[in-house]
Amino acid sequence: MDELAPIHGNAKTYPTVVTIGSQASDQAFTHLSPEQTLIMAFLPKRTYLGLLEKHTPHPRQKLKNFTAVFLDQPLERQFNLIRIIKPDTATLATALGAYSQQELPELERLGAAQGIKIKQAILSENDNPMQKLQPLIAGSDVVLTLPDKSLFNRTTAKWILYISFRQGIPLFGFSEKYVKAGAIAAVYSKPNDIGRQTAEVLSQWLSQKRLADAQYPSYFNVVTNPVAARSLRINIKSPEIIQQQLKGMEP
Repeated sequence: MDELAPIHGNAKTYPTVVTIGSQASDQAFTHLSPEQTLIMAFLPKRTYLGLLEKHTPHPRQKLKNFTAVFLDQPLERQFNLIRIIKPDTATLATALGAYSQQELPELERLGAAQGIKIKQAILSENDNPMQKLQPLIAGSDVVLTLPDKSLFNRTTAKWILYISFRQGIPLFGFSEKYVKAGAIAAVYSKPNDIGRQTAEVLSQWLSQKRLADAQYPSYFNVVTNPVAARSLRINIKSPEIIQQQLKGMEP
């Protein structure tokens, strides 16, 4: 948005505005008229919640004429993926950062519901990843990584992959790149998946004047790493079969 000419950036004449990405969503929430309907897409749920907290007194919040389609996956879907691939999981390890640590209550709730113990460590920029990750991962059945812009830089990502693989513990990632790098599997949504869902939210609003609640991606893909699975002696199904199983586990 900061590269647009003022004549292109004037969206005040439009009754409905769709934003793509966190920066555009923040600027639109701040500068557009509260009367304009705002559909925000391609932003993580945690960013969306932070945006609402940042603009608590904004009159748009009283009108409730905004919604969002998140970029990240629901934790329950991640747990289901783990159950499909490693059904005997009893202990799950996860490293959290400044942003993802806010997911800990939901992680523990889902873990308790499925009989899975959650081992977690909070990593900061000043921590030695090796010292914190080795005892965290040791003795766990699986490792789950969550997106966190403050934590998972390339160095940390390499360490957590290396330690989990060395200890023979499958790691579940959050992107296709993570799986290509060595994670056993991930569930993620492509840009066209988010775009399709955003179009459906917009279509429903324009035709029925009914604005859907902020939501996680409905459309998703599964990617697996058969080489990593064989090295860990895990029999893994095809991504297509796992994807169908995941869909069958959701309401």
